[in-house]
Amino acid sequence: MGKLAKGFSISDCKYVSGLTCRIHFNGAIPLPSEVFFTEFDEHGSQAGARVRLIYPELKSGETGWATFRIRLATPTKIVLQGEWNGSYRDPY
Repeated sequence: MGKLAKGFSISDCKYVSGLTCRIHFNGAIPLPSEVFFTEFDEHGSQAGARVRLIYPELKSGETGWATFRIRLATPTKIVLQGEWNGSYRDPY
């Protein structure tokens, strides 16, 4: 289990403006400054370079919405990677 999995849970995903999911931050880890994702197809091949996840600045216990700007219509797997280089950076 990675560091991000200790602090976030992702649920209720829908294909709206990419893949939009409910994201809950439990505060067990510091909020990352940025989160990136990489998507994989049904053959396990990476579908392009990593992409920045659009997610709100959350406090411990808060829930919001995250948008994965996916390339594939239905990726088989999405891998998240967090970076902790200072404070939260607005993805816009």
